[in-house]
Amino acid sequence: MLSRRVIACLFALVCLYVADAADADARQSASPAAQADAGRKTYRPEAHQSEAEESDNRSKAFEPEVSWSEVQIEFKGNRLFTSEQLLSLTKQCLGRFESEHPTFNSDLLDWCLNMNVRRFMYRSGYVRAKFGEPQIQKLWPGVKVTISVEEGELYRLGEIKIEGAEFFTAKQLRKQLPLKKGEIADSEAVTKWLCEHLKKEYGDNGFVHYDYDVEPEYKLDPGAKEGVIDLAITINEGKQFILRKVEFKGSGLTPEDALHRAMLLKEGEPFSAQKFRDSIAKLNDLDLFARIDVEVDSEFRADEETGDLEITIRMTGKGQEKAQVSEEDQEQSQNSPANPQERGKQFGKPRLVRRH
Repeated sequence: MLSRRVIACLFALVCLYVADAADADARQSASPAAQADAGRKTYRPEAHQSEAEESDNRSKAFEPEVSWSEVQIEFKGNRLFTSEQLLSLTKQCLGRFESEHPTFNSDLLDWCLNMNVRRFMYRSGYVRAKFGEPQIQKLWPGVKVTISVEEGELYRLGEIKIEGAEFFTAKQLRKQLPLKKGEIADSEAVTKWLCEHLKKEYGDNGFVHYDYDVEPEYKLDPGAKEGVIDLAITINEGKQFILRKVEFKGSGLTPEDALHRAMLLKEGEPFSAQKFRDSIAKLNDLDLFARIDVEVDSEFRADEETGDLEITIRMTGKGQEKAQVSEEDQEQSQNSPANPQERGKQFGKPRLVRRH
């Protein structure tokens, strides 16, 4: 039984490596606040409203028609994070969308507060930080927006309990999280560990359906300035997929044995997104065909019942036009976002650590 869901997951894993390779240098040289925002520059207020469950439904009764340059933003109630820090993070986010949204937009402000400012506080261990409803006051000219901040207490990482893992042991998975017990509970690091590191580890061993769930438990003694957060993590590995066949289409007179030898991902092995990408690179190094696009020129056929996987790699002679894609490929392309990284996000977006 062929499964589009499996194919989508395989494609998402390949796209995950594409996004990482493209963003690695930028993330390394960026400031901590910019690093937190890497890969999250799409403003989608409808998605934000479903994700930020703690955020109150903002009152839309007064939506002033003023430019952002006429908006004065102030924070109150913050003790540890300076107003300058919070304002800088807010403006950093708003500035990315000023050309598209030149006038005051409460949805955009709310999105920036949660995606830039609150996540910065989460990374610093204030994992229960939240904002009150912005208070808007008309000035002449412009408006003043006052945002109340509730930082909460600092939380440190406590016990991490991992269940459901069979291919890897819980100890092996835990080692990949750089945070140690007693260190500041950086929720960004935990999310990256679950969403990226473990997803790649499982994906490189054929587990394309890897998923997880997290249940945090907050422990805070009365009057204490610091608390402890324990995490109960449930791993759902899914079925392991094995590469059974690699077919080369359009290879002409080139012996298929030579092409198979160039493949680092061998038939009979568990599917590995990294090995597959490296294999395409090796084929391109042969310089026998037009450059093979790892996302465009690869076709996956997966049997979800048996875990068998077949891959067809389309090749084109140098100077020739790319072969026409099949009707099925065209239909799948029309139903997918145009950007490869966006396709990966749509098909393989993992759940974030839930906040309480």
